[in-house]
Amino acid sequence: MATPKVSVIIPTYNRREYVGRAIESVLAQTFLDHEIIVVDDGSTDKTSRVVAAYGDKVRYIYKRNGGSASARNLGIKHAKGRFIAFLDSDDTWLPEKLAIQISRMELMRNVGLSYTDKQIVSEDGAVIKASQGWRCPSGRIFQKLLMDNYISTSSVVVCRRECFGRAGFFDETMPVSQDYEMWLRISYHYEVCYIDLPLTRYLSHPGSISRQAEKVYACSIYAVQRMVELYAGESPQIALAVRKKVLRVHRGFGVGFFRDGKFSQARSALKIAILCDPLDARSWVYFLTTYLGPGPIYVLKRLKNLFFPARDRIPSEGGSR
Repeated sequence: MATPKVSVIIPTYNRREYVGRAIESVLAQTFLDHEIIVVDDGSTDKTSRVVAAYGDKVRYIYKRNGGSASARNLGIKHAKGRFIAFLDSDDTWLPEKLAIQISRMELMRNVGLSYTDKQIVSEDGAVIKASQGWRCPSGRIFQKLLMDNYISTSSVVVCRRECFGRAGFFDETMPVSQDYEMWLRISYHYEVCYIDLPLTRYLSHPGSISRQAEKVYACSIYAVQRMVELYAGESPQIALAVRKKVLRVHRGFGVGFFRDGKFSQARSALKIAILCDPLDARSWVYFLTTYLGPGPIYVLKRLKNLFFPARDRIPSEGGSR
């Protein structure tokens, strides 16, 4: 059998009700020169039976549960293709996705990673949002990606296999946001191409890790610390961008915790934001307000929502589930 050009890696854990749809969306691609690798991260729900029904159309690898980063890394090590595409087992692709991304990357030899827009869909397949709603950057985007995670889910990404030889593999110590940290490392070494088409269907459901704010907060800080260790000494511009990111992460999550009524967590995060920039008025306002108690805070929230649009948000540091 000829070596495939693209290896599609589908990590899964207890997703038997979804993984078949993910596989079907790959088999429906107009680009045919690919292999499908499903890495089962220790499922106990008979996911293997669903995958087995596809026979030799899918390579199935079972491993002890170790998290999505370890599953992706194992898939990369078994991949034969020059390009690596990732698909979460509860997401799907539109039929033209691989064809468009691969043709673009073959024309742009300096691009190490491409990513697309996405649709957000419900459990029944209804489109909740037809596009993520903003245009994302291309080129040397490390500093832009550091400030905002434009690559919101691994399912939109295709990489050259060589990227992992140069930038390393997914960090298996991170329970979430390990994809964001990986894309940061790749974007430091390679150009990135954004394709402004919603070619991925991202499933929104209660099981999404992206809803676990405390865990995402801790891993976001870890990711920034890794960038400090790896790249902050390379230039004053990167060092400044990292400092700004540290402030934004702590302030953003502090405001998010505040809005959720988690005043102790909010106070801790905002305190660090103030240490990063003692003149940041927004951090001070939210920090001091955490001491008022729930009654006055409720009134202030209503007044703020009435007179001022929301400006802060919890940063989305990765779409892994």
